[in-house]
Amino acid sequence: MLLGVGVFLTVGHGMAWEGMSEAERAAELAMWAPTPAQLAEQLAALQGSYFDVVAHRAFFVFMAQTMYFLLFFFWRCGGMMLLGMALYKWSFLDGRRSERAYLLAAATGVPIGLALAWYGVMELERVRFGMPERTVVDVWREQFLELGSIPGIQYVQIFENRGAMMGASNPHPHCQIWANAHLPTVPAREQASLTGYRAKHGECMLCRYLAAELEIMERVVCENAGFVALVPFWAIWPFEMMILSRTHLAGVAELDSAGRDLLGDILRRVSIRYDNLFAVPLPNSMGFHQQPTDGLEHPEWHLHLHFFPPLLRSATIRKFSVGYEMLAMPQRDFTPEMAAARLREAGEVHYRGPQAG
Repeated sequence: MLLGVGVFLTVGHGMAWEGMSEAERAAELAMWAPTPAQLAEQLAALQGSYFDVVAHRAFFVFMAQTMYFLLFFFWRCGGMMLLGMALYKWSFLDGRRSERAYLLAAATGVPIGLALAWYGVMELERVRFGMPERTVVDVWREQFLELGSIPGIQYVQIFENRGAMMGASNPHPHCQIWANAHLPTVPAREQASLTGYRAKHGECMLCRYLAAELEIMERVVCENAGFVALVPFWAIWPFEMMILSRTHLAGVAELDSAGRDLLGDILRRVSIRYDNLFAVPLPNSMGFHQQPTDGLEHPEWHLHLHFFPPLLRSATIRKFSVGYEMLAMPQRDFTPEMAAARLREAGEVHYRGPQAG
């Protein structure tokens, strides 16, 4: 009962995302995106004397030991302690009960515990962990600008891994941002191609490529006013996709507020289509390719994102790049046009219901 009271008070107090007002959500998100002035203030306090740190942390510590403790920790900790004391008093924890009693407890408790844990994970997936796509795009842009401004940083690589197949230990997308002192191999190859094409033809290669795809529409999956999602004709992974900006932008730094909204929109729609393919949260690796941060102008670059999902025919059958593909050349299990048709048919209403999108 005490555990239930703790959960009820937490949700009732509006600490759950779905129970927050728009103003409360904005305040919560602001905590995760401090301004440069706030960062400088905190850094100065933490590098100061003991009394500087105490003054800086006093309010948070007071709240944690009073309101937060009374609203949540007291009930949860108290409930667990009372439960443990009861089990100890009943001689359940020292092995004095019969084997049948322990088997009965396991048969009752394990399914209930697993069901509750699974329900919690599914609820978090349903609301996509409550983080609006636009907020994530804003953070990506801020980190690109901040890391790219550090002397010696030549390239900022933003990418996400989603699902155990892609090495992520959590069910939600796991994002990393690497600040490189050199231009990595794949972006370097792209830059060579983009630079060469521009020198020869006097225009952006990806602008021309996007125009060609929009003429035939055969490999286009979805689009909005700012971005187009398509299956590139050179795709190797079964449902590989690419998102390109409609206008010529060198990177996320050039996205205005409307552009960041549109990028968030196309990412949400692509994610829903992926999940609908096999009615599972589709594992994939996603990443940005954009201009280097070497301080030079890069008119050859055109903002785009790559998606590499491993699943082939079902939620459990994946593509393996082995043998001939490693030693000779890639093999495609079906054509890019077939993949684009499947993704278009997948639709944009999430298989778990509209709220899951």
